[in-house]
Amino acid sequence: MTSVPASRTTDLRQLITGVVGITLCVFTLVEVNYPLLAPQSRLGTFALFGLVLCFVNFPIHPRIKSTVVAHVIDVALGLAAIVCCGYIVV
Repeated sequence: MTSVPASRTTDLRQLITGVVGITLCVFTLVEVNYPLLAPQSRLGTFALFGLVLCFVNFPIHPRIKSTVVAHVIDVALGLAAIVCCGYIVV
């Protein structure tokens, strides 16, 4: 299996983690103080951000974490979370 350069994936992972983490915090603060969404949409959005953070930060399996296959599976799971939870919001 081919491996992905560590510096490139680490930089991208840190960027995605920072952006999604800050977005989750801002969403939580705004939604608690000024409820704009229906309760089901709130939960879907919260789950969406949480699942994306988990799939970005934790590999499918620690033994294959630096391979291209693991990254493809993690991206696919993240996209599946976006589609499933996004469907609830819409």
